[in-house]
Amino acid sequence: MKEAISQGFDKCRSKNFALLQDMDEATFSSQPHPDLSCCWLPLGHITCIESFSLLEYST
Repeated sequence: MKEAISQGFDKCRSKNFALLQDMDEATFSSQPHPDLSCCWLPLGHITCIESFSLLEYST
């Protein structure tokens, strides 16, 4: 079960990075609207939560 979850996270992570791969730095860092954050902020939160809450404690 843990292996299947880990593989699912790997697949999801790969898809997230693929979406951002061709994005230039200016777009990646820009804030498109005052009510929205830049692209890297939610990506950083997802990575942090996955790392600390899920992967670290599931081994």
